[in-house]
Amino acid sequence: MLASTERHVLIVLGSTLRRYRRARGLSCRDLSQRAGVALGTISHLENGLHCPTRATLGRLLEALALDEASIAAIWALWAATNWPGPPRELADPTVIKAQINEVASLRFRAWQRGDALTAGILTEELEALWQAYRVAEGRRRASSAMQGEG
Repeated sequence: MLASTERHVLIVLGSTLRRYRRARGLSCRDLSQRAGVALGTISHLENGLHCPTRATLGRLLEALALDEASIAAIWALWAATNWPGPPRELADPTVIKAQINEVASLRFRAWQRGDALTAGILTEELEALWQAYRVAEGRRRASSAMQGEG
């Protein structure tokens, strides 16, 4: 069972995927066909009811054709759900902080060019990345405390 913070991140991950899908003018069925992922799976993911496997999320991101910073942010969200198997570096608070800085820069540029849709999506990503950062930092501190006890 996911902790409440991790559950919140999972919901934000799903809504972020939905916003990118809609921004590209894709229906769930379109994305399903492009990514080779079951239609029901996409619905569950977008509603925060299911956490994707690494392979499924990779196929979805490829089908959505996102920029590198958005892809990195989504992988960080995924890692923060505590799903088994995220690459260790994705759960590193330092890496997440760098992603926060990159997404903040992209959001600023989107606002400058008047792209409110992208800026809105990136704002949601920033909020989720901060959640992911807090989760990762909490795990790092707990791990350090446990090592100090031993």
